[in-house]
This record gives sequence, structure tokens and C-alpha cells, in this order.
Amino acid sequence: FPEANVPNDVRMDSDKSLRTSWNQMKDCARELARTAFPTFAAAERVRYVLATDNMKIKNMAREDVDMDVYVTEVTPSSFRHASSRDSDAWMELFLLSRQDGFVMNGMANPEAYEGPADKISTFAKLVLQIGFFFEGQVMVCHI
Repeated sequence: FPEANVPNDVRMDSDKSLRTSWNQMKDCARELARTAFPTFAAAERVRYVLATDNMKIKNMAREDVDMDVYVTEVTPSSFRHASSRDSDAWMELFLLSRQDGFVMNGMANPEAYEGPADKISTFAKLVLQIGFFFEGQVMVCHI
């Protein structure tokens, strides 16, 4: 937005692919499972839940064979474009808030960011507000 003198809202390095970001999120989820729930992680009994507004990431998760990921059938849509999808967002919000652990995405380099967006997902922040997570059950994955 050069005319408004607002910096570009670029929250992900241009050389990073969605696949790379998805792999980073999986690594963070595994790390949280290993540290917060070592008994379950060692027994490979961990099931993961993914909520995202990116259909490409949802499809990657569905096709992933190295991790047991549950993905809702919700078609991502911004509330600004389809308020009828509010119930879908509330369902995913509730589902995530009731998990044993929570990994949320954050910017790869928050100190260098000067844009208008939050440095951590606002949807994730809302999950934290309604969930009952202890400190060791939450991780920010800087992608």
C-alpha cells in the first residue's frame, strides 16, 4: 500500500513453499507431543487435528501418510465473504479448544515484521481464550 505509506503485509519468506510450511507445522506438532505427552508420543498413539483456511494445506494433510491428521470437511471461507460460514468457524474453534495440546502458527521472523497483521494467528488466539491449556501444552510454530 505505497499510497497510504503502509508496509507490505508479507508474513512468509518468498522462497518458502506451502509444503515447507506444512512440514514445519508437522515438526512442531510432533515436538509438542514428544515433550508434553511423551508416553503417547512414544507409543505413536497421537492423533492430530488441523484447522486452516487454506484448502491446499488441507489437501496436503489428507494425502499425508506419515502422520495421522484429522481434517474437517469445512470449506475455508473468510467471514467477510460468507457470514453463513460462521457456524463452521465456531465448530473448528470449539474442536481445537478441546484438544490436549495446541500448536499455532506464527511469523517466521516477528521482530522484522512491520505490517498491519498480528504476528500470531488471531483464530489461534481465540482458541487459547476458550480452551483450558497449560503452558506446556501450547507451542508457537514460527513458519
